[in-house]
Amino acid sequence: MASEIELRVQAYIAAQHDSDLDVLVEAASTAAPALLEVVKALGPYLTSEDEKLRESGVSLLGTIVARVPPAQMNRHATRTMLAFFCQKLEDTETVIPALKAIHTLTALPTFTAEDAVATCEALFSHVKTKAHVQSTRFVVYSIIDSCLAKHRDAFKQMGDTFIRGYIALAEGEKDPRNLILSFALVRIIILEFDFERFVDSLFDISFCYFPITFTPPPDDPYGISADDLKNALRLCLSSTYRFGPLAIPLFLEKITAGSPATKRETLHTMAVCWPVYGPRLAQEVGKQVWDTYKIEIFQPIDSDTQNLALTAVKALVTTLYGADGSEAKIAGLVQSITEECLRILREPEKSQAKPASQVVSALTETTLPVAKTVTKATVTHLMSLFLDPDEATIRPAILTALAALCTTIRKIYEEPGRDYKSERLLDDYKDQLLGAFTVELKNPPSSGAAIDGLHQMVLIPELLSNEELGFIVHNLNELLQTENANVEGDVRTALLGLFLATAKIAPQHIEQTTLPVLFSLLPDGQASSSDATKAARALSTLRTLCVAPVLFETLVIRLLARLELCEDALYALAMLNALQHVLSTKIAAAHPDVSKYAGSLVPKLYDLACGKPLYGDVRLLQASGSIVTLVARTLTAEKQLALANGVCQLLLNGDAKPLGLRSPAPKSPLNPSSSKIERNSVILLSAAMVPLRSDVAVPVPDTPALLLQLVSWCQQGETDDIQQAAAMDVVASIINKHVDDFNSLLNNTLPEILSLFSDPDVSSSAATALGRICGVGSLTKQNHAIIRILSTQRHFNSILPRILSGAESSADPVPRNASLIALTTMVRHVPSSIYRSDLPKMMPLLIRGLDLPDLNLRLNVIETLQTAAKDSSLDSASFSGRAPALAETMLRTAALSDPVALPVRIAALRYLGTLATLGTYEKLHPAKSKVIKDLGRILDDSKRSVRHEAVDAREKWYSLTA
Repeated sequence: MASEIELRVQAYIAAQHDSDLDVLVEAASTAAPALLEVVKALGPYLTSEDEKLRESGVSLLGTIVARVPPAQMNRHATRTMLAFFCQKLEDTETVIPALKAIHTLTALPTFTAEDAVATCEALFSHVKTKAHVQSTRFVVYSIIDSCLAKHRDAFKQMGDTFIRGYIALAEGEKDPRNLILSFALVRIIILEFDFERFVDSLFDISFCYFPITFTPPPDDPYGISADDLKNALRLCLSSTYRFGPLAIPLFLEKITAGSPATKRETLHTMAVCWPVYGPRLAQEVGKQVWDTYKIEIFQPIDSDTQNLALTAVKALVTTLYGADGSEAKIAGLVQSITEECLRILREPEKSQAKPASQVVSALTETTLPVAKTVTKATVTHLMSLFLDPDEATIRPAILTALAALCTTIRKIYEEPGRDYKSERLLDDYKDQLLGAFTVELKNPPSSGAAIDGLHQMVLIPELLSNEELGFIVHNLNELLQTENANVEGDVRTALLGLFLATAKIAPQHIEQTTLPVLFSLLPDGQASSSDATKAARALSTLRTLCVAPVLFETLVIRLLARLELCEDALYALAMLNALQHVLSTKIAAAHPDVSKYAGSLVPKLYDLACGKPLYGDVRLLQASGSIVTLVARTLTAEKQLALANGVCQLLLNGDAKPLGLRSPAPKSPLNPSSSKIERNSVILLSAAMVPLRSDVAVPVPDTPALLLQLVSWCQQGETDDIQQAAAMDVVASIINKHVDDFNSLLNNTLPEILSLFSDPDVSSSAATALGRICGVGSLTKQNHAIIRILSTQRHFNSILPRILSGAESSADPVPRNASLIALTTMVRHVPSSIYRSDLPKMMPLLIRGLDLPDLNLRLNVIETLQTAAKDSSLDSASFSGRAPALAETMLRTAALSDPVALPVRIAALRYLGTLATLGTYEKLHPAKSKVIKDLGRILDDSKRSVRHEAVDAREKWYSLTA
């Protein structure tokens, strides 16, 4: 056996084959004597005078030790190996493999405290870290870290020897990977050891790296970021209060003379260190530190530095006064800072007032005694200014400062562990604040700040009583009643936000006082021109406020009553849109009360649609249908079936009883003799059918017959686009949820649909329907559609080849144009990622599609080209080669005079500008002069949006040079 081991050792040393190493490891793993045999076999190499052989021998032994099972390494073997490897640290050729082997031994359970001490003594005596590369130094730090983790008490007994030795090892380290570990070891030494005689040395080997300016290289395999280093150094510098007297002067120097990045890092670090450095040092240097901080607050180089300076002020004050101080003891630094800020706030309209207010707010966020002192002084000072008749012009600035203070206090009590009920910070001043804010509500310059202040007070828990909330609502109602054009924009948004905040706490005040005011602004019948603005503003407010269940119920009742009396289509549409908006908000917030309106709101909408001639306006039916769909989505399968059955009975069978309607049932929209207005009711059929769940049966006796009837109905000449879309939504929903193999159905019916492309009467409708098959449309998760992965991709790949073939092979213009319509419709309804690879094949047809008479189809093509042009994965040559033809087509489209063509004109001009950025100058130059000349004519267009796009496009073509 011994001869075999010797042969394997010789073979591995000579050729470094893994198979030889595996045999040696297996032999050493069988028993302790076998490991001894391996060592004996290595003997000549371990003591060889040849440096390379000696290094190879030690490296091989270390590798074997690392791979031997830990259980095989008994106490004697561990001690013997450690002694050997420590001895090899004296040999410069074997120090690296010896360190790696020692690191392996430190993880063994048989590695004792005595071994740890011997290891560190050997490291301190024989390893000169500055002479080694990063990876070797990292092993040294790892050995010390491993020993400290398991045998800390033994190192403590070493006393100064260990600390002195580690300082010598760590001094001058520069590699980020090693510094992360070094900072952690220094922190352990500071926290666990008696280091008083080494404060300066430990500080020097830590602070010399401040501030960290490390930027990791691209694709750094070690994943060490600058923030990792900064955090490790902050923890190190904040390990002991003894660093404070050494660090603070250096910190202040770096803030004063450092770069913006240095200032930010210093302020951040100081904020972390103050709690450790303690109140005694804060008392000694507080004034000097504040003088430095305030420069960064009142004369900031950027907002980030200012915010960090405010954070550092909070840390300084919190450290200085502590959380257990009393209000009577608050003097010194806080008093000085407060007085300085209040002197500035004597002129709250000046630019320095905002940072002064921020400092006051920062002090309020420190400790409760400081907060009480600062709040009292600030409110008293600002209220005295507010009540001074000579200072009436600066009231907006005063209220802004008071609102900022209230905002800070509100944020304080959003933090865990803080309870306003036990601290009552604003109780002594809330009457003054309420008075000031409400008095200035109707003063336009002050209204924004007043609303903000009231909003913050409402959000502070337990501050205001129910009566005080009612008082605020009463004043807001008065503002609504006297509202004029000045209360717009941000102020109006803030007003609605305050109403919402109050509604969440005390909705009864909104219900009892605010809603009647708003409903009084809504006319019962037709809205006159003088009332239209008030009604629009009231509806806008109602749809924001009435999200809470109790308020929404009132909204539904009141608006339905007005809808019944309304004879103005635009007014009715505005009310329906308001209901739809609130319902959408409630569904997004998962309110459970939405479903109950299936029995009240939904039947009433059908009643209005059936009984009022006003609903001949298709926009009202669409808005009503959207509301029905929103409610139906929230219903259980059983309730959905009941609703769908009632709607089918009403609109297909002429029976109004299942829905309980007072109005007579209309003629079925699918009846061939129905008028256009009667046909529009298919929108209400679609609204109830599309959101049905897949387990809800279609409530008709013969579902295939209904599908055929709807498809046939869509092909009739009297059916318009809106009616077709609603009917096809029903068809798509039924097929999606009740046809098991849609792919087979599509493949079977596709030839029949393509055959319709040759029929001049239905080719356009068939092409549009085929193009929409790939689109999502109404088939969404919200409508409980069954959505399969990559289904759109499969449908597109199945349809596109047939469309391209039909467009290229047919000489008849009817099917050729139908193919163009199908293609342009299809690209509009699918993501660009689906057709990206097919775009070169589609490009000739898309360009031909730009000459289609339908403006919407032209818009589809232009937007598709625009999206493709922005795709960096596509070859721009496919565009630039056709640039002259595309440019001419875009110019022709941009020059259209039809007012309806405005969207497509804007899109054409935008794409014309994009063309100038595609391809080479040689390709684009032939079109340049004509493009610039024709764009010059468009610059005189009557539409500002067209002129704007023309200017942008011409500038891009002007910049096109060789």
